[in-house]
Amino acid sequence: VFPKNAWRFDGTLRYYTQQDTQEQRQTRFSPSLKVAYRWFNRLTVEFEGGSERFSETGPLRETNSTRWYVYGGYRLDFQ
Repeated sequence: VFPKNAWRFDGTLRYYTQQDTQEQRQTRFSPSLKVAYRWFNRLTVEFEGGSERFSETGPLRETNSTRWYVYGGYRLDFQ
């Protein structure tokens, strides 16, 4: 997390791998970035974008896919 005045930047990097007894291997790699801006200590607007790359290799099947996503929203804090 990197805060800068009213801005906040939050990056995430996920990596997952698995191999079963039939030598089938799955791998996921997922980077993302969230940016938030806070107004008057009450309203926060945030956007997040990222991707996920998935691959499965082995003697039974081979699959590769990539997905992208974007999220936006706001939050109102009552104090």
